[in-house]
Amino acid sequence: MMKQRKLGTQGLVVSELGLGCMGMSEFYEGRDDAESIATLHRALALGVNFFDTSDVYGPHTNEILVGKALKEHRDEVAIATKFGIVRKADDPTFRELVGRTRVDVLDGLTRSRVPFDLAVNHLHPQRDLSYSPIVQVVFALHEEDGGDELAEGVRFERSTVSTDTAKYDLTWSVYRGPDGLRLDVEYSTDLFDAETIRAFVGQWETLLGQVIAIATGAAVRLIW
Repeated sequence: MMKQRKLGTQGLVVSELGLGCMGMSEFYEGRDDAESIATLHRALALGVNFFDTSDVYGPHTNEILVGKALKEHRDEVAIATKFGIVRKADDPTFRELVGRTRVDVLDGLTRSRVPFDLAVNHLHPQRDLSYSPIVQVVFALHEEDGGDELAEGVRFERSTVSTDTAKYDLTWSVYRGPDGLRLDVEYSTDLFDAETIRAFVGQWETLLGQVIAIATGAAVRLIW
């Protein structure tokens, strides 16, 4: 019998062995959708219920393939996917890619005027006091100016107050000030330990170092 594992704090239980579906749509010769669907059905029969896909695979065909194979079993499986991946034929530099992303994000924000309560009612998320129902991971950039003067001789400075409670599963807060960047990471100890967070920070530092080194080079050269 396939062993299972609990993921996160929302009660999601999946098979310890998952199936990555990328190769069913590209990167390997001899694509055969019928054979891929048969493979997915066989994985289900063996107890696998955790599948990984993305709209960028194919591109734009892998999610359709997985959906076609699993449509009769949707309540039995967990599907991991990815979004926001950019594939450009012109191989943009990192600066160009950031510029394009900024335009796309700002364009998306023009559609953010839907009332929050209407969005919640439409999504109808499962309510549980142990976690935030819509957002579990937050990346925030804060500007620090060293303080402000309220009146002559009266100044105030911002400070971070710890509540010893993680509001989200992971909050990655970057503070940009006169002395550079400062990072504060808040995380749920039910999901992460200090060693894992230190590894995340190390990977982020590596990525930033590469960005500085090849800011005008091809974005695809970045290695996490």
